[in-house]
Amino acid sequence: ENLLVRILTTLDDTPRGITEQIDQLCDIQEAVIERGGRCEATTHISIRCREVLQAKRDRVERLDECATEADKRENGLVSLEAILALKKTMKEVIHPTVPQYAKDGIHPSHWACKKAEAAVEKAYEDATNQLRDACKASSDGEEIREAKQICLAVGVPAWHPAIMGADNLLKKREDDFRREKQEQEAAA
Repeated sequence: ENLLVRILTTLDDTPRGITEQIDQLCDIQEAVIERGGRCEATTHISIRCREVLQAKRDRVERLDECATEADKRENGLVSLEAILALKKTMKEVIHPTVPQYAKDGIHPSHWACKKAEAAVEKAYEDATNQLRDACKASSDGEEIREAKQICLAVGVPAWHPAIMGADNLLKKREDDFRREKQEQEAAA
């Protein structure tokens, strides 16, 4: 039981270290079986711990890969697909509190969870900067709308100043466009 709790609550284990633990448990299990202890408690405990370690390793690897992918920028832009994949993976593999059972996800304070959270925070910041830049540089409302959609998808709230500023700018541009159109129709 203590070994299982330690596996679930360890915060700094890496996929490589977890694989080493799995190998050690396999060696222990083989030694017990060689001595005729196929049905011994040690065998059953090592099998259960190995399964928990394999599940944890898979979760840590998935989360680490998604966080690394989400940190990448193409031409300085946030990849919406990578951020959405990361957020989905976080929901699937992170346990909301301290894990207690084999089926529970990764401890929320695990290094891989912290890396994922940092990637989301960086994407949040980069997306809002991207939106501000689009508002400053673009006369194209479509570019601003796309940057706004990325912000919302990343998790930036609609009341964030960057989004509210973009909405105001888009509304102003639409009002200006309508006014110009009305003036052209009136002149014709």
